[in-house]
Amino acid sequence: RAAAADLLAGLGPDDRPLLVLHPGAGKVQNLWPADRFAQLAARGAAEGWRVLVLQGPADGDVMREFRAAGGLEEVTIAPVQPVGVCVALLERADRFLCNDTGLMHVAGAVPVPTVALFGPTDPAIWKPRTPLVQALRHPSGDLQDVTADEAWQALLTLPSPEPPPAPAP
Repeated sequence: RAAAADLLAGLGPDDRPLLVLHPGAGKVQNLWPADRFAQLAARGAAEGWRVLVLQGPADGDVMREFRAAGGLEEVTIAPVQPVGVCVALLERADRFLCNDTGLMHVAGAVPVPTVALFGPTDPAIWKPRTPLVQALRHPSGDLQDVTADEAWQALLTLPSPEPPPAPAP
């Protein structure tokens, strides 16, 4: 949590909501186009969100495509972090956008309001069983057919998490 707090301190005052994105995935068929993640990162920053992008150790190609999309001057791309730091970052996020990947399951456990992008895998089987994680899948089943506007609208309509219970006196 201390490492996450240090990383978030670099994003400026925390009076703005935090949007976290993870454009990577372990399987190529689960990758939504990196340039669409970049569009949403830039849009979030333009609309006043603090935007943080997470990456895994195998996401080099995806992150090169993400950066090449441009318009990311107000977006923070975190270096590869241990899973525990990612958990702590997701605990503080207001919204999370990811592919069908391991961090999606972490987000479901945290929980954080999440849009999980699905392609060929069935969200009825693989989506975490919480209403805070919403699956976004095109009727065609082709992840490439999901537009950036559809993903943005899904992020905006996510339910808010229940506040944690107050500590016992």
